[in-house]
Amino acid sequence: MAQPRSCGLDALLGCRGLGRLESWFAHQHRLGWQVSYGPLSTGGFPLRHVTGIAQPVLADPMTGAAWSADWIAFDSPALLPGAQTLRFPTTEQRFSVFDRTHTLRAQHMQAALQLAPGLARS
Repeated sequence: MAQPRSCGLDALLGCRGLGRLESWFAHQHRLGWQVSYGPLSTGGFPLRHVTGIAQPVLADPMTGAAWSADWIAFDSPALLPGAQTLRFPTTEQRFSVFDRTHTLRAQHMQAALQLAPGLARS
């Protein structure tokens, strides 16, 4: 899991987002998932919020499905935090289902997300 960090006043909103992300990873871990990741980062202030996750690994032991990559990033305009762009690396991503692993390489792979305020589990 990531190391605790401190936030300057200029990055307060970004750190709140990092805390929510860490809480989501911790919740998945409590559900029995294998969860690991490297350093979390935030930047882009004041106009954008860009949150980076290094070396993310998610694996669901119930289904045998797993995914890992070198990094992943969430990017949103500061005034529209629910309008997220999820960016993926150009390096290999690995997808596994039990003993079969496949790799994916893509240029400019991203997903547009429209997130509503509130709790994801409600």
